[in-house]
Amino acid sequence: MARSAAYGALGQWELAGADAKECVQRNPKFAKGYHRLANAQQQLGHRAEAIATLKAAQSSATDPEKVPGIKKLLRQLNQEEAAANPAAGSAQGGGRQVPTHIAKELQELQPKFMNVKREVEQIDAKLAAYARQKKRLALVEKEVAELPEGTNTYRSIGKMFLQTSTEENAATMKSDQKKTDEQVASLEARKNYLNRQKLSLEENITELLAQCST
Repeated sequence: MARSAAYGALGQWELAGADAKECVQRNPKFAKGYHRLANAQQQLGHRAEAIATLKAAQSSATDPEKVPGIKKLLRQLNQEEAAANPAAGSAQGGGRQVPTHIAKELQELQPKFMNVKREVEQIDAKLAAYARQKKRLALVEKEVAELPEGTNTYRSIGKMFLQTSTEENAATMKSDQKKTDEQVASLEARKNYLNRQKLSLEENITELLAQCST
């Protein structure tokens, strides 16, 4: 199961899904296994399969309520499915005909929601990369600080290495750290804006779906 999570963190969703599927087959009562599998299926664009997996978790797994992500992901996928295919969503909800204006609004909202969601995921990936970069810089900075004064060090520039003093290297790393912090702050601000936009779109979709069921 930990291996599936590791594959997911690396964006290797096919491997993550295969590992999670094996986990579910071995232990059909393990709720988190279903959640990992559905998440991988969603990332691969297999929305219907992900919905089926989460429904299986609710009926087969032990205490699926202890994995809050199951309900949340299922609700999100159902919203996406209904927005992408409002006629099908109506049929499942009792055969009511979706008003044309609601169907049109849902079809307009769905790609907007998916675009925002995709950009948030891209930002998360960049933030994770910057976090690793900051850790590496902090480690190197600590090692350089422990070197005797006047020791020559090397700084990479593309595929080349430039000999520099420890002081110059430390100054360069501080500058790099500052640039990284600025980029992280910019990404965080963008992510916060997108999350507000995403929440607003989710609320709009939920409201439209509620109108279809009344």
